[in-house]
Amino acid sequence: MTSTAAYSSSVLDGNSLLSDCQSDDQSFCLGYALGVETTMRLADLIDKSCIPDGVTAEQLAEVAIRYLKANPKNRHFGAQGLLIHAFNKAWPCK
Repeated sequence: MTSTAAYSSSVLDGNSLLSDCQSDDQSFCLGYALGVETTMRLADLIDKSCIPDGVTAEQLAEVAIRYLKANPKNRHFGAQGLLIHAFNKAWPCK
């Protein structure tokens, strides 16, 4: 894992997460994306998103990567909030 998150007490930002997601070992990225999705479900933040059951960690990570690449101006913000926004945009409730 090359992330500075393991060595820093600061909040993981989008730049660091994107770097991890594009590394050869994507395990941190997959786990982080799945953790955000699980937190959304547990915290009832899912009302703004309709992430379907059965979505894989790989799918979540792909959505995260696509969002982070498309929004470089926001990557200095906290990764958790960025992923919540990305998932809400990818799977909006109809």
